[in-house]
Amino acid sequence: MWMSRILTQMILVNAMKNILNRKHTWMIPLPNYIVGAIWFVFGLVYLFKDSFMPYHAVAISSSWEELNPAFQTLILALMRAAGGGFFLAGLMIIILQTIYYRTKIKWIPTLILLIGVIIVSTTVYATLIVRLNTNANPPTLMSVASLLGLIIGYGMNNYYNNDIKEESPNR
Repeated sequence: MWMSRILTQMILVNAMKNILNRKHTWMIPLPNYIVGAIWFVFGLVYLFKDSFMPYHAVAISSSWEELNPAFQTLILALMRAAGGGFFLAGLMIIILQTIYYRTKIKWIPTLILLIGVIIVSTTVYATLIVRLNTNANPPTLMSVASLLGLIIGYGMNNYYNNDIKEESPNR
């Protein structure tokens, strides 16, 4: 009698765990999707902005209109390069996360995190140069926060991947 009660409880507990896991699986890709979307939009802003950002003006103590056309061209070219990098990184994170959510290929979370580490480390390096040598306040903390989001996403992806019982040839 007591054995059947224990078995019933174990079955019920496992059933509840499975229901809860299935019910909340939609949250697993959210951190990576959020970071990817922010970088995607940030990239678009930098790609299509026709002048520099307000913190750029503070950094060089000059308005956009006061700059000669050659300097304006140089700044816009650098913004386009940075914007293209963020646009591509954001798009790749969204695409890779979608592929991972559907296939559970093991190496995808590591690749997403690697993309994030590369973008964030170069961005933090560049923004710290500006922050430490001028009065400007570039978005350094936003970069660090996005890396934290990707680390959380990596952890959630790996937790979910380890929680899956069936194996596929892609893992």
